Amino acid sequence: MWHEINTLNKKPNHRYFLDETRASLLKRASLENGLNPDMPRLRSIYPGESIKSFINQYECLHIESLDLFSQIHKKLDDPKCVFILTDAMGTVVELFSSPAVMEQCRMRGLSRGATLSYMSCGVNAVSQAIHDKQAVAMKGRQHFLGIFQNWICFAVPIFGPKGELVGCVDCSMGEETYLNEKIIFTKRLAEEFSRVILEVRSAYINLTVRQQQIIRLLERGRSSKEVAAILSINPRTVETTLRRMRFRYRVKSNIELVIKIMKDPSNN
Repeated sequence: MWHEINTLNKKPNHRYFLDETRASLLKRASLENGLNPDMPRLRSIYPGESIKSFINQYECLHIESLDLFSQIHKKLDDPKCVFILTDAMGTVVELFSSPAVMEQCRMRGLSRGATLSYMSCGVNAVSQAIHDKQAVAMKGRQHFLGIFQNWICFAVPIFGPKGELVGCVDCSMGEETYLNEKIIFTKRLAEEFSRVILEVRSAYINLTVRQQQIIRLLERGRSSKEVAAILSINPRTVETTLRRMRFRYRVKSNIELVIKIMKDPSNN
């Protein structure tokens, strides 16, 4: 990956940025639609149904995002950047950053259930990536809303196994420092999410949602205690679930359990 980053550093990254003329036209259209660029906070839709629907269908992405966002944020060593996962309509499903940036996000109304759709808050990287169905980078001044005009954003759409649009992953930052690294990592996140959807649909077909969550995290090297912490459930619940699954699959360890499920998901 770092070779890829070094190669990208030698190339101009402007090819990802939204064309200035198009950005101006989109901002004008947002004004004509009656949107207010001085809106201090994002609008929130009722999060229950939208997020519940997404998580019911793509629970694997939600769990994966909690883990991967944390890992990549540490690798980037940039506390000013924030990672955002949305559904196909631009509704925020999950976000991750340092405590200070998360507070800034909260003040802007950027939280679970907030909408980044074009019709709600005008042109932004997420709404544009969803519309164009390709990676988009936007400079601060290109955003319609003033609350985002000190952020540079890079958004990549997420696709399912049949090419259907599933959602979007975005990395927003305060400046262009290490922008190329963030471009690479964000693109990799979108690719990983697409792979996870395909893998989970084929490998975990006989498992409940909770079992999928636990096995997925174990596969990523998490311990039972870490699984419980990530899922915010009692460690005894994790152990009970695993004990029953080991009995069902006739194995003696969690490692054997993960291997058997990944190799032969139809086993029961």
